[in-house]
Amino acid sequence: MPKRVVVLANKGWEADALCAVLVSVKARPAILSSAAVTWKYPAYPYPGKPTKTAIAPRITLASAELAAEVWSVEDVYGPGAVTIDKPPVIDGIVAFGPTPDLLIAFGTAAFPAETSFNGCATMGAFGYMFDTDPGGGFKDPSVGTLLGSTAPTGFFRALGNLPDFRAQTEVRFVSTPLNGAEPPRFFGAENYTALGVINVTNYDDYTWADVAGVAALQGAFPHSPIGSVETTHALIRSRTDAPFLWISGITDRVGYFNQENAPRDYAQNMAAAHNAGVVAAWTLGAIFAGAVPL
Repeated sequence: MPKRVVVLANKGWEADALCAVLVSVKARPAILSSAAVTWKYPAYPYPGKPTKTAIAPRITLASAELAAEVWSVEDVYGPGAVTIDKPPVIDGIVAFGPTPDLLIAFGTAAFPAETSFNGCATMGAFGYMFDTDPGGGFKDPSVGTLLGSTAPTGFFRALGNLPDFRAQTEVRFVSTPLNGAEPPRFFGAENYTALGVINVTNYDDYTWADVAGVAALQGAFPHSPIGSVETTHALIRSRTDAPFLWISGITDRVGYFNQENAPRDYAQNMAAAHNAGVVAAWTLGAIFAGAVPL
């Protein structure tokens, strides 16, 4: 049976950007254009017409040894999902086939630094969930604990040793319109932690929740570098023991959402998601080529 890789975004528009990269022969690695890889675009009722049940991924790439699927939580659930709505959707996507040999959480995020990393793409394998509402919402024993790496042994080392991975990804990055990094870069490490700020039901609360989450993680685990601050990567990690990593496109600095994302949210988000999509596409290319282990 072919090994299964699942790339799971939170938002439908994050999956839009990833799919745009994957279908572009100028953006994706050559191996994804080869005869060894077949493409399937299933007939499904979403995006825009959610079913609450995982019916089919947006795209499946397959070879004799591997099948890679692209999904998003929003495609299946619909807009407006808060933390407590997401676990059944995540569980259904994971259970759509055999246990994944690699589960990649994909999306956009803030970054905790005064220097702008907007437009950069980050990657890691650790997770941590910070509960903004101890009295309600999603509850799980994993909240407040450091979720360690389940990435395939040697995966990050092998990816880092690829001679052209960084060059081939960064040359395809586009800049964010608001306070973009000059230039946007890719950086990642296995111990980079995705901080998941959960149980927020009002977007205005992110002005304090992200800052509080950063302080909580740094206070509890001061030696765990934060590479991503968003809502769903760590939640996905908590739902399965399957091999896991995450990829984020950085949209804004923690605490600066209203200045660096909100005024031009479509352009800011899509530029960051595109750059994360480039990293995801070239990571899939390395997997299909057998250059990194599963």
